[in-house]
Amino acid sequence: NGAVIIDTVSNFLIDELDASGESQRLPSIDLAAFCITKLWEAARASEENKDSIMYSNGLDAIIQGMFVYAREDAGIQERGCGALWSLAVHPQNRSPIALAGGCHPVVDAMSN
Repeated sequence: NGAVIIDTVSNFLIDELDASGESQRLPSIDLAAFCITKLWEAARASEENKDSIMYSNGLDAIIQGMFVYAREDAGIQERGCGALWSLAVHPQNRSPIALAGGCHPVVDAMSN
């Protein structure tokens, strides 16, 4: 089930990012890239997946991952932008993405 995978990947990345703040170390770039890639693939795969990402921790996971790795990995930025674009294809998702802080990491990614 797509929703279960989305929840699992999203929660795992958010947990890792939260734990990294406590330990002062970043989680693996490969792990973050994998999670954001899976969310992007899921968003492209179906409308149901887009909804699951928007109304679970998926959107936050994408945005947090882009912020944390803004200077470390262009691939994460590319995948994060792709995931946000895939979600923003639907006009009703645009305001929630902006309100969640999704515009800043996209602009930041384009300027680096």
